[in-house]
Amino acid sequence: FVDPEAAQHVLESGIKTTLVPLDACNYVKMINRDFEATKGTLGEQIRHIVSPYVKASSIDEGGAPMYDPLTVYYALNPNAFDVEKLDVLVEIKGKITKGMTVADLRKTPEQKNIINVVKQAHAEDFKKDFIDYLNT
Repeated sequence: FVDPEAAQHVLESGIKTTLVPLDACNYVKMINRDFEATKGTLGEQIRHIVSPYVKASSIDEGGAPMYDPLTVYYALNPNAFDVEKLDVLVEIKGKITKGMTVADLRKTPEQKNIINVVKQAHAEDFKKDFIDYLNT
């Protein structure tokens, strides 16, 4: 929502694009207990850094969504995600919806901006691999 015009340019560019929307990230939440498996000094620092975020997110969300790590994880392991090809635009003029993505879900979409859209990540794969990456 910060620069919807730029996002729309990317979608219209024709380059292969995969969108990892916030909705998909909301299915993967971590709690402080998940980070207890991190090891050594780095593990201690990570637990110290993420603890306030996890605590604040857990009040309403039941855990902390892993937005940025999931996007990176898609680049490392796209097989851990359910992906659908959709015709997607960015709302650039809406008073309430400016910056939101809109997918054309009709049976016969216009097919202007077909991109890969992550529908869901496999949460347990992510959690295991995320902790493994942090421990290497």
